[in-house]
Order: sequence, then C-alpha cells, then structure tokens
Amino acid sequence: MSQSIHRLELSAPPQFEKSLGYSGNRRWVSWHWEPDVEQLVYQDDKQIGSASNAAWQVFLGHSQMQPQLAEYQLDRRDRHWLLLDRTTRNLYVGEGSIIQSLLEQPEGLALLASLDSPSTLAKPQSPTIRHLVNAAIIGATASAIAALGFVSWSTFKPAPQSVTPPSEPILSNKPGTAPAMIPAGTCGAGGSGDLTQFIAQTNGASELNVLAVYEARSDHSANNRQTGVVQVNVERQNRPMILAFSSYEPVEWQLNLAPNVQIEKIILNGYHDQNIVGAENIPVEEYSYEGTGNSFGEFPHNWDGNLTNAPMVTQLQAMTGRNVTSFQGCYRGTEFTLR
Repeated sequence: MSQSIHRLELSAPPQFEKSLGYSGNRRWVSWHWEPDVEQLVYQDDKQIGSASNAAWQVFLGHSQMQPQLAEYQLDRRDRHWLLLDRTTRNLYVGEGSIIQSLLEQPEGLALLASLDSPSTLAKPQSPTIRHLVNAAIIGATASAIAALGFVSWSTFKPAPQSVTPPSEPILSNKPGTAPAMIPAGTCGAGGSGDLTQFIAQTNGASELNVLAVYEARSDHSANNRQTGVVQVNVERQNRPMILAFSSYEPVEWQLNLAPNVQIEKIILNGYHDQNIVGAENIPVEEYSYEGTGNSFGEFPHNWDGNLTNAPMVTQLQAMTGRNVTSFQGCYRGTEFTLR
C-alpha cells in the first residue's frame, strides 16, 4: 500500500462534495473517518466540520468503489484520507498526515495539480478506465445519495434559539471602539503564526468575542489525543462580554482575567472535549461532539469574508442576540490576548 498520495482513476461529479456534507467554496477539500467518535469529518485549508456518515457509507459500499478503496479502510481508520480537487474533479487517497500538511501549504497542492494536469498525464486508454473518468460510477452513487435524501450531520443537531440575528457589524480599527489584539502573525509560543482577525466597531453595548484554533499542540494521533493548553488573557475592562472558544482538537482553555473584566458567559465549541480553568462563577456552556454529544458542526480557525455567514458564527449570533465583536484564529494557537 502506498504511503504517499495516489490519484484514483475516477472523477467526481459536480455534486459529489455536497452529497458528503461539504458546502464550502475552497478548491481542495478532504474527508476522513474519526474512529474515536465514529464520525466523518471534512477539512479544507480554512475550516473543519462534521460531514454525512450515511452518504460516506453509500459511497464506500458501492460495488464498483470497493476495488479501489477497500484496502484503505476509509470507514474504520483515519490513517488515509480522501482528497478532492474541486477544479479538476480529481480524487486522491493518501496518508492523512501528508494530506493535512498539503492543506496547510497551498504551494504543495498547486504542484500536485500541475503534475496531474492533462498536459502532463496521458489520457486513459482502456474502456473501463474511460468509464471511470467519465464519472459514471460516482454519478450513480451521487444519484443514490440524492434519492435517499442524505444531508450533512449539521442538519440533525439541535436548532439554535429562535433569535433574529443582529444587523451586519461594521469593520473598524478606531481606538477605544474595538478590542485591541496581539500583533498579527503571532499565535503564542509554539503557535503556527497564521493569525487572522476580525474587528467590529462597538458602541459600548455587550460584546461577543471569539477565539478559534484547530489545535494547541501537534503531537497527537487517532489513538492518542493529547489535550493542548491555550492561555487566554482578557484585559478589556468595563465591557460586558460573552466569550466563545472553538477548537477541533481537545483543549484546556486557561483564562487569565484582569481586574474589572465583565464576562457574562463562556461558550465552548469543539469536536473533541473542551475544558476551561479560571472561570469560577462564570456560566460555561460546552458544545463538543465528544464531550456533550453535540456541537456547532464546524470548527473554523481562519477568518475571511465568507465566515460572517458560517454556521458557527450565525449560531453564536442567534444564541446570544449579538454580532461578533472580534475574532482571532490560528491553525495552532497557544495564547491570545484581548485588550
């Protein structure tokens, strides 16, 4: 069995990724099975979330899929991941650690796409392979998925409270009207150095400040989920606020509060279990698939314009009745400061 990346001799039809529960717009997206919690997960270069278990089983169980995919045990282990290039519709299977690294390094994916472009690859010659490349097999699978009405896992999680989300926040960096962040490019000692931020203008009303990471440490595997530690320093005084912390991997959030900090509530979102220390006498709500059985269904750690309408953000705003005041996110983060 190859320990790198293998391009499958088949192409994905246009609705393939949506059938598996991915509705994002990134060029590259992967899927892998999490055996610890028996859940399919998608991941692109900006976010990670729960996908459709039922559609995954239909895809892997198809009689003509098994010869190509059975050896990888994609329904039982997370060693190998499925990777899709949404531009060329090429499908790949490879070591999860390699695919995850490529998603963090776009230049590697660009090289992969270049090597597999029509100008560098001979066209398949056998009728069987041509049949696969024309996506007849996956097309039939996608049709079966659509006929059965499979949807992403996020459809089945409890609906958020019936609160009309506030109007769109206004971007601003005016001193005194928005939270001050640590300098861009830092994510704490041992962090990944890819900090992204969103800062909204405030009018003195209650705030909703979000911190998000994929992980706080990298030395973990499928059977060894090490809990990372994220230090959260809150120095923003005399402003009532709700804090929301999100991580895919297990994290212990260590809260360090300056005098006169007013925190009304803390919300934890995660795929794996999330814990917090230093939050005595502060209400804490946890939404983690492993810890409480439900989550917001995705775990974005990179802010862009599309994240304003992402499920995690819209659910937080609906639950709290507030717009996001600020967002700080890293792939790997160990310390954040809110001033």
